[in-house]
Amino acid sequence: MNPRRALTLLVLAILALTACGDDEEQKVTTNPDPPIGDDAELVFRAATGGGLIGPQPAEIPEISIYADGRVIMVGPTTLEFPGGALPNLQEGRLSSADLDEFTVAIEAAGLLEDEPPDYGDPTISDAPTTVVTVTVDGETRTVAAYALDVAEGDDQLEPEQREARQALRALVRGFDGDLATETYEAESVAVLVRPNEAEEGSADAPMPATRDWPLGDLAGAGEPFEGFDNTRCLVLTGADAQTVLAAAADATEGDRWRTSFPRRPAGSSPARPRPAPRRTAPAPLRRRR
Repeated sequence: MNPRRALTLLVLAILALTACGDDEEQKVTTNPDPPIGDDAELVFRAATGGGLIGPQPAEIPEISIYADGRVIMVGPTTLEFPGGALPNLQEGRLSSADLDEFTVAIEAAGLLEDEPPDYGDPTISDAPTTVVTVTVDGETRTVAAYALDVAEGDDQLEPEQREARQALRALVRGFDGDLATETYEAESVAVLVRPNEAEEGSADAPMPATRDWPLGDLAGAGEPFEGFDNTRCLVLTGADAQTVLAAAADATEGDRWRTSFPRRPAGSSPARPRPAPRRTAPAPLRRRR
């Protein structure tokens, strides 16, 4: 039996959609359900966000590795703007030997030390921060490195800091793209809903398309999502999830979604005001002549 899987849906629209999480800070990341038992342990996860675009309600990890060797990572994407509504998530698997080798590399990079490595703070403006979480032998550590992908900033740092950044960069970016080649099939989807605040289109940003939300009334769906104004969180599974994923398959992240109100039961007609009964005054009596 395949584990239930969750996929982040990110669509900006009349109702903006994205994935919801359940962590304490309400920060959202894609979190595919791992296998059952000891293999459920998350060994490694890296996610990059923030920077010029500021904090976002949803950030998709570049890569997640589980104890059974399962790997989920973001696959190749186009440079088109706006990009697709759904991320190109790919799945693969590490062999036991490769997973053991990767675990050794985690330890060699100092990620399991009581005192985390010092990655320095290069003077680079508006760069994102990469957050890495590792779990080995029940020990979990989380580290963060600002502007990790800007290698030019390493020259500003001390030798130990440069070495630490290079080791972390190798862990996060060192995977061959051929490792995960199977399309990640989602079985559930979480959605963030908020009123559309998109500006009118321009030459650089054409007017977004408007699509009909396929599941009826979306405006009041879900629960309030803390940390973001006028935003609600909705989790869909089963047939509803597949309906939404199918509707968003050819959508872009800039598309707007038009909600509808609950439909009337089949065969019913809209209520119409009934005119009040009219009273007719009796005709006056006429005297016979």
